[in-house]
Amino acid sequence: MAVSDLGCAAALITAGFSLLTLDRANPHKVKFIFSRKAGIEKVADDFWSDRLEQKSRSLWDNIKNLKNWLYSSE
Repeated sequence: MAVSDLGCAAALITAGFSLLTLDRANPHKVKFIFSRKAGIEKVADDFWSDRLEQKSRSLWDNIKNLKNWLYSSE
């Protein structure tokens, strides 16, 4: 599964899904590539419909980690 939104990617990681790699084919937008496992679409849908509840500190830490990965591997 691929998502291009940083917040959604962090939410998926916080929910326990594994980030496989970053797709930088488009120089203007990075895609976060996740392994497609049962329930991943539901978590993404819950994120977008504002129904997802997660630990705020874990979510924030994952956002920071993703930003570090984005900028360190350019």
